[in-house]
Amino acid sequence: MHIYFIGQKGISGISAEHSPELRTEALAREAAQNGHNVTVAVTSAYPNTGAEQVLGIKSVHFPSLNPTIAGGYVYSFLSCLGAIWIQADVIHVQGWRAGIFMRFILPFLRNTSSVWTISSMAESNPPLFRKVLPWIMKGFDTVCSSSRTIQYRLLAGYGIKTTYIPDGYSISPLPEVTPASVGLKRDQYSILLAENPITIRQIVRAYAASKSKKKLVVFGKGRTSSHITYINIAPMSRTTLSLIRQASLVIVADSRFSTLLLQAMDAGRKIIATTDSLHEEILGVSGKYYAQKDIKQLPQLIKETLRKNTLPGISTRAKNHFSWEKIGQEYDRAYKHSKAIVVPFDSIIPRKSFKIAG
Repeated sequence: MHIYFIGQKGISGISAEHSPELRTEALAREAAQNGHNVTVAVTSAYPNTGAEQVLGIKSVHFPSLNPTIAGGYVYSFLSCLGAIWIQADVIHVQGWRAGIFMRFILPFLRNTSSVWTISSMAESNPPLFRKVLPWIMKGFDTVCSSSRTIQYRLLAGYGIKTTYIPDGYSISPLPEVTPASVGLKRDQYSILLAENPITIRQIVRAYAASKSKKKLVVFGKGRTSSHITYINIAPMSRTTLSLIRQASLVIVADSRFSTLLLQAMDAGRKIIATTDSLHEEILGVSGKYYAQKDIKQLPQLIKETLRKNTLPGISTRAKNHFSWEKIGQEYDRAYKHSKAIVVPFDSIIPRKSFKIAG
């Protein structure tokens, strides 16, 4: 089966903070390992070094209107238009822009199965969009949502049913980076995943009130004090992932760090998260929660969590529900939703040609 990925900027050399690139790279590798041929649309402004080294993965470069900016409307349109010449068995589209463009190309690809993954939604959309969206969705064989929240919003707001397939996480094949390399001791520090300065200050005060002797680490630029240690490294670097996997406690206050949350789960770390719908969806009953508007409960929750053993099943939950191998299998089932071509029995074509092809 030949699979063509559209809507991402690239698959290699891309910051792992961008979910379409993460998803495409992981699914492309899984599909190639399962014997499929894979083609990925890549914008020329992004590097893709190493992409061709994976058996079965090919990249096709499309230009942008502004070469200094990866992606854009021109790139998205051309990558969708390229599907007519590539003639893949399956088209997997990422995001809104490529999905809308692709809807107008699909009538020219009647024998191609189409899958669209939606991972974000605006809080409000114009009335015209509400009327047009069902028509756009009907052009695709399968529409997937990467979170239950998106799935619910599409169903409640637009009456559109989607297939829930979450994003997964990958484990580095390289050895873990030791905390000592950045001046920390294994299991003697906690990590805070947040970006909002006000939220960080609130949690720092709560952590200090818990009277924990373990250091509280935040990734980014800031002033290190007796209560907080800033480490200026990239959020998805190998060092960051290793530190999270060796921390005593991980406090998550921002749903944008869901990939890092999965790393902590895989390593069986103790986790405290805000009552965000995405956190609850990923963690289930394997973590502890606090309401962000009620920060007063956090000091005692930190104290209790550090004292108790990790809740059972957190590592198992990550592996069973969010590994890319598992997610790849779910998408593989979606890819096999082939369009059937029925030849009518009153056709003048000889009877030996009557068949249902897919």
